[in-house]
This record gives sequence, structure tokens and C-alpha cells, in this order.
Amino acid sequence: MPRSREGVKRSPIDPGALEVAIAEVRNGSSINKAAEAHGLSRSTLQSYVKKLLGGGTPSVNNNCAHWKVFSEEEEKDLAEYLILCSNSMHGLTRKSLSEMAFEFAVANSIEIPESWEENGRAGRRWVHDFMRRHDMLSLLSPQATSLGRA
Repeated sequence: MPRSREGVKRSPIDPGALEVAIAEVRNGSSINKAAEAHGLSRSTLQSYVKKLLGGGTPSVNNNCAHWKVFSEEEEKDLAEYLILCSNSMHGLTRKSLSEMAFEFAVANSIEIPESWEENGRAGRRWVHDFMRRHDMLSLLSPQATSLGRA
């Protein structure tokens, strides 16, 4: 199973070109010619024309955002706390990080996925992605520290 998901890269739809292409189709031009003339996908133009002819109002929304649990500021706060724990010789594992992230979200009344609530901690994918975003952190199994080093 791959660690990172590439996904499909779609270019955003130009609303002006879409409106002009729809107008051309309504005036008798074919969908293929109108799509090619305005740089649109034939299937995209066809679906918008179908919506319009069905009585709907086609709206162009490019809201392909990914749902983030924490904002950048909240993630920064969590990372700083992890560094503080590390400096005071409290070793943290990935499991303790996921539990800490869950507790942080609950304490701050942040909307979390259902799987977090069922398991009482963040998922493995979230922990992995968090560690990739904050590469200055490293979570290893905690080792005993001698008093001379403390």
C-alpha cells in the first residue's frame, strides 16, 4: 500500500469559458466543438448542459479542499508541546502521539472523525502525515535515561 496518494490533478474550470460554451451549445453548436473551442472537457461541458436543460442552475464551485482536523496554528502548538516533552526527557511513541492528538482535539472542541472517537486516538494515517509535515520531530521508543544525563 503506498504511503502517499497522488490523486487526480484536475485544472480548475474557467466559469467564463463555461458560460460561453453553454451558450454556443444552446445556439446549436455541438458539445464536442464547443468544448474543444474553449478548452473544456467534453464530459464536463456535457454535464453542465444537462443540468441546465434539466431545469437546474449549473454552478461552478472548485471546492476540492481536504478536511484538516487541526489548523496550522493548532498543529504548531502540538508540535511545540511535543518538543517540550522531549526536552524534559519524556519519551513519546506514535501511539502516545495519536492519543495526545485526540485529547488535544477534544479539549479544544475540534470536530474530529468518527474513527477517532471510536478508538480514542488519532489514526495511523494522521500520525504519519503529521510526522511528514513536522519533520523536525522524531518519535522513537523511549529509553531509560541515566541520572548523569538528566
